[in-house]
Amino acid sequence: MWRSLFATASFPGVVPAIVLAYYLRTGVYLGSDFVSVLPAASRITCPVLLISGERDWIVPIADARRILAALPGAGKRLVTIPNAFHDTTYHTAPLLYQEAVLRFLDSNFMK
Repeated sequence: MWRSLFATASFPGVVPAIVLAYYLRTGVYLGSDFVSVLPAASRITCPVLLISGERDWIVPIADARRILAALPGAGKRLVTIPNAFHDTTYHTAPLLYQEAVLRFLDSNFMK
């Protein structure tokens, strides 16, 4: 079901219609970056840890790598969890996940 919903976002006109409907309902304009984090990623100035599932179809590894490349600075890291989907990274490999988070925190905030 979710895959179908995400696939409809690629149809012409769907995203502008969603942005317009959201604006009319809330008064908040989402802007053209609504479906991409890349413009926002280039403005992040703190260290960032991205954890991506190898089998993630919502944010595939290639997209995670593009996000990583868009982040400025050196305090950035991408960890890929083998055989994990978008929302199963922790449960698929809890030790790998925990080690990655602790290593990231130690190298960026515990100096």
